[in-house]
Amino acid sequence: MKNQIMQLVDSERTNHIFQLQGCDFSHTNATVNFDQTDSIINYWNHHHRDEIEVIYSTPSRYIKALKEQNSFRKWALRKDDFFPFADD
Repeated sequence: MKNQIMQLVDSERTNHIFQLQGCDFSHTNATVNFDQTDSIINYWNHHHRDEIEVIYSTPSRYIKALKEQNSFRKWALRKDDFFPFADD
């Protein structure tokens, strides 16, 4: 898991990563899902916080952090459909 996360970090332009989890109907029991995610976050932060801290966040907090870190950078504005829906 650490190698995968470090590869993801190396591919980003900032030190903030937004990692989505789950898909349609994969987490129907929220209690179990959050308990497992809490365990993973706690484990990671206990062992690897000096390199990367993992937290729950929201899209708006993520964008705010990007803007604060890269206040000099102009982000592209997209107006087309960038979230196509596909289901197998």
